Amino acid sequence: MNEKIEFEIYRDRYRRPTITVCTIFANSSVGIGMSICSLNDNPVERVGRAKAYGRAKKAMFRKKTTLPIFRAEAFEAISTTGWNKLNWNKSIYKKF
Repeated sequence: MNEKIEFEIYRDRYRRPTITVCTIFANSSVGIGMSICSLNDNPVERVGRAKAYGRAKKAMFRKKTTLPIFRAEAFEAISTTGWNKLNWNKSIYKKF
């Protein structure tokens, strides 16, 4: 399987890695995983990347979108980064 993996890191105004997005492109499909760090936590970029990667792999394996975001704390963290994607799930699958 030929995979291409990309990471995007969105930071808050203090430059802390608040949202990490991993996108895996493979075999005419895309798996996207997202990790959201609470504003009360001390974020670690390595941990965010590992969680986002795991969720992207899970989306590719299951071939479905899962893990909807419900917590107000997560939306608060998202609002501090300027990240404005419309799909509110932490594990997203798309087929071309």
